[in-house]
Amino acid sequence: MKSLLSLAFSILAFCGTASTIDINEALKTGKITVVPTYKKLGNNGVLLTISNTTAQMITVSIPGGTIFQPEGGNEQVLMNIEEKQLALNGKETKSIHVGGYCTQLSKMTPRLDNRFKVGTTSNAQLHSLLTFLKTNKPSPVNYQAAVWALTDQESIAAIEPLTPADKKLREHIAVLTKQKDPWYTSGQTVLAEPGRPIQRATIAVKGNLEVTLKETTEFEIVVVNSTNEVKATMPTKELIEKDIKHSFKFGLTVQGWEMGTYQVVLRKLSDGSTIASFPFQV
Repeated sequence: MKSLLSLAFSILAFCGTASTIDINEALKTGKITVVPTYKKLGNNGVLLTISNTTAQMITVSIPGGTIFQPEGGNEQVLMNIEEKQLALNGKETKSIHVGGYCTQLSKMTPRLDNRFKVGTTSNAQLHSLLTFLKTNKPSPVNYQAAVWALTDQESIAAIEPLTPADKKLREHIAVLTKQKDPWYTSGQTVLAEPGRPIQRATIAVKGNLEVTLKETTEFEIVVVNSTNEVKATMPTKELIEKDIKHSFKFGLTVQGWEMGTYQVVLRKLSDGSTIASFPFQV
């Protein structure tokens, strides 16, 4: 009797366990229907309304790399990055928010009423990013900048080194894109209005200035534009002692500045000659 009861409980437990299936496989086999709705760019940017067409419990997996292809050909393809799962009873309909990260910066932000086809990215570099994220946990705030560096050749300066994992992400993307890791971080604002191009602006630049000299020198820090016009001056009475590696924290608000290349210049107070210069982009 005890064995029969154990067997009965095992059967019930088995029947009550939802099988997990990839969203694309579930669509292909007709086990679900999906209506994606664009809400915003980035984290939780796409709302998926999923209906289980079967009588059985299922768990739908929405893995990283799942893409949402808009019907409008001039609008961005969006991608989920962190895997999400949604459990559904037989014939049940539920909704879940997933990532909506832009993979085509040059195209328009999707309209709120657009329709999307669900798929999987074929971009090898994005797959490399997703593989990296399986064993590393950088800050989600850096996901979009990392994607744009891979899909649109954008600078990795927008990836903020907030944690060791973020620094590792920046280094990883630098290798993938063959970029030199810049000395600075570029703080940006991103405006993504539905049906319009994305508007971005650099609002701040920060980083460490490192220098080693062969003589002890008093110095000042100035910021100049491409025509050598001084845009900011940061007086200092510190000495740079010779034969020692010095590191100075630098931070500057550049909101409203014209786009282009600028230089942070360390100059001798004695004659104004350049000790070292550090380029950055706005």
